[in-house]
Amino acid sequence: MATGLCYDRRMTSHRILKGEHPEDPKRISVIYEMIVKCGFVNDPEFSGTSNSDNPGLMVRIEAREATEREIGLIHSNNQFEFVRELEGKMN
Repeated sequence: MATGLCYDRRMTSHRILKGEHPEDPKRISVIYEMIVKCGFVNDPEFSGTSNSDNPGLMVRIEAREATEREIGLIHSNNQFEFVRELEGKMN
């Protein structure tokens, strides 16, 4: 069984709208870049090259939208509703 890693370029759009938070969108892309460079994931889309001889130790899993139930396992209903109300207000 392989280990999976979920990554999507949209993750780098994550922003904190109010208050202080250590999250920095660059953190996600820098970490993923290092994972690819070290050969843990073979991701031609990210690296620009394909290494078919080495598929990597982890399989890249395409991101999908989480269900409300899945989100509820980690976040409160208030947090979920707050984010839901932001939909469409970011542009």
